[in-house]
Amino acid sequence: MKAPYQKSLGLLATGILLTLSSPGAAQTIFVENFNGFTAPAGNFNGGQFQSGSAVAFSGSLPGWGNSGDGTVHAVDHANVFANGINNPRDFAVMFWHNNVITQSSAAAGSNIVGAAYEVSFSASPAVYQAPSQQTTTDGLLIDVLRGDNSVLATHTYLPGAWAGTINLAAAGFSYTGDGTGDVRLRVGPSAFNSGRFGGAIDNLSLSQVPEPSAFLLALGGIGLIARRKRA
Repeated sequence: MKAPYQKSLGLLATGILLTLSSPGAAQTIFVENFNGFTAPAGNFNGGQFQSGSAVAFSGSLPGWGNSGDGTVHAVDHANVFANGINNPRDFAVMFWHNNVITQSSAAAGSNIVGAAYEVSFSASPAVYQAPSQQTTTDGLLIDVLRGDNSVLATHTYLPGAWAGTINLAAAGFSYTGDGTGDVRLRVGPSAFNSGRFGGAIDNLSLSQVPEPSAFLLALGGIGLIARRKRA
């Protein structure tokens, strides 16, 4: 039979497991799926190399500024160009070697001093129509910008080499707020003027991560009980 203090520890441990299995939800601050992308009809000018997915250039994205040759490039990975639009559009933005997009407005609540934040996204190697432009060792550079355009946090993601189709993988990084004002996100290639695409990005989001205060309190409680029983 377990001693009383062992039962107490067991009950408290169960409480911790329940806390971990039901954590406070992260507060979503910003979400972008890039499906607001638009481009002139003539700029949907063919199928992507190997995949055949519809590709376009010189498009625009509501809420984003852009720079670089032919920005914004995008791929509709839900539709094959030769077959027409049979499915709802699902765009991912592709970053030719000098393409950059920057949020036009800061996201409210995105830089509280000491708060933890998570930037999440899906990314893939990319190419337009020329095989020579496919992603190889290239990558994406994502910056978290303060109001004065200084960089609060930065992350480089390497999606790997192009393998014949858009293959989005979940990724992300975290940063801690410094209280200097709300921030914006900027995305571009990690290697400028490489002559290739750095990759494609979709489903970009920013969330504030809740503090694990209940978990820490529970751990402290177990330690206190154990120390008392040993004494």
